[in-house]
Amino acid sequence: IFEERYEAEVRVVGIEGVSRELCGGTHTRRTGDLGLFRVVGESAVAANVRRIEALTGDAALAHDQRMEQSLRSAAALLKTAPDGVEERLARLIKDHKDKDREIQTLKARLLAGKSEDILAGVREIGGIRVVARRLEADSPRDLRDAADRIRDSLRNGIVVVGAVNGGRAMLACVVTKDLTGRFNAGSIISRLSGVVGGKGGGRPDMAQGGGPDAESLPLAFEELYRLVEETAAG
Repeated sequence: IFEERYEAEVRVVGIEGVSRELCGGTHTRRTGDLGLFRVVGESAVAANVRRIEALTGDAALAHDQRMEQSLRSAAALLKTAPDGVEERLARLIKDHKDKDREIQTLKARLLAGKSEDILAGVREIGGIRVVARRLEADSPRDLRDAADRIRDSLRNGIVVVGAVNGGRAMLACVVTKDLTGRFNAGSIISRLSGVVGGKGGGRPDMAQGGGPDAESLPLAFEELYRLVEETAAG
C-alpha cells in the first residue's frame, strides 16, 4: 500500500509487545503537547483492525463544551440537574412502556367487547363459518391480535379482518386448526391482497398482507366469500 498513501520510505512506530504500525509522520514533539485528548469515534476497517478517531487540544475542549451544553439543555427540558438526567430518562422510558402496555390492554378489551357484534355478521358457506370485517387498527400487529380474539370466540371457521392505515389497506386471516387441511390462510391472504393491489402470505393458520388500494377493501371481503364457496363446492 506504499504507493497509495506513503512515499517509498515509510516511518514505522512500534511499542514493544503492544503494536507496530506505519506512520506518515508525527505532528507533535511530545504527548504532553496534545493537551486534552478525547476519543470521539471507533470503527472496524478490516479484520482485526480498528480505527480510532480523536480530538486534541482546543478542538477537544470545544467538543467537551458542546457536550456539556447539550447535557445542560437536556437537564432543563427534563426539569432536573445534569447529574440526574440518566435517572429521569430511565423513569420516563419506564412510564412510557407502562402506558403503552395499558393502551394495548385497553385496545384488546375494546375489541373483545365488539366480538359479539362481529360474530353477529358471521356467514355460513358450505358448512364453513366465515367472518369478514373491517376494524379500526393502528398496525398489522393490532389487526392480527384482533383476528386471534375473534377466532377464539368463533371456535371454528375462517376470520378475515381488514383496516386502513395511512391510506393503505391491511389484512389479516386466521383459520382454525380443523380447517387448515382445506383452507390455507397464506393462500387466502395472497389472493385477497391482490384485490387491494398488494401481496401477502404466511402460515396455513395465520397470514397477513395488504396493499395501496384501500377503497377495494370491501371487494377483498367479497373475494373471500367467493373463494370459500369455490373450495367448499369443490
